[in-house]
Amino acid sequence: LDELHRELKPYMIRRTKDQVLTELPPIHTSQLFVDLPPKYRRQYEALMNKKNAEAFSTRSGEHLNIIEQCKQIAAEGKIEEVVDYICDYIESGDKIIVGCWHRNIVDMIANHKRLKGKTVSITGDTPNKKRDQAVEAFMHDPQITVFVGNLQAAGEGLTLTSAHHGIIVEYGWTPAEHKQFRDRIYRMSQTKSVNFVYVIANNTIEVD
Repeated sequence: LDELHRELKPYMIRRTKDQVLTELPPIHTSQLFVDLPPKYRRQYEALMNKKNAEAFSTRSGEHLNIIEQCKQIAAEGKIEEVVDYICDYIESGDKIIVGCWHRNIVDMIANHKRLKGKTVSITGDTPNKKRDQAVEAFMHDPQITVFVGNLQAAGEGLTLTSAHHGIIVEYGWTPAEHKQFRDRIYRMSQTKSVNFVYVIANNTIEVD
C-alpha cells in the first residue's frame, strides 16, 4: 500500500470533506414534534405499562426488545403526518429524501397511496441493480420526487443531490447513522442550502 501511495502521489489530488467544507452551502436541522393518533398511543402505553417494570429490573435483555417495539409503534404512528409533510413539500416541485430505520416503515411510506408513482426506495434487501436504478430515477426523472431509504442501507455510497431537503422519520442507534444519511445530499455538487427535519413523536422514547 505504501508503494502504491508513492506511485500515485504525483498524479492524484485528494481533498477531504473538511478541506472543502467552506465551499458547501449551509446545512440546517430542525425538529417537528407530532402527536401519536389514539390507536398508536394506546398500543404504546399498553406496551410500556405491561412490560417496563419487569424488563428494566432484570438483565435479560428484554428491555432492548421493548425499546425496539416502542420505536416501531412511534414510527408507525407518525406515517400520516410524515406523508402530509412530504406532499406539502413536493407540491413546490422540489425533491425530498426520507430516512427510516425499519424496513416496514420504508415500505409504508414508499407505497403510500398518496405518493403513488412518485417514490423510489432502498433497503438492505434491494439488489445492486435496483439500487442503481432507484438513484438514477431520483436524480434525473422529474416524476420521481421522493426517495425513501433505510438509514444503513442508503447511508453510504449514494449521491442524491437533486434534493436539498430531507426528513429523518426514525432515529438510528447512533448519530453517525443520521449524519451519513444527511450526507447523501450534503456533498460536493450540492448548490443549495440543505434542510433536514427530524420528526419526533411527543411523549415517547424518541423524546427521551
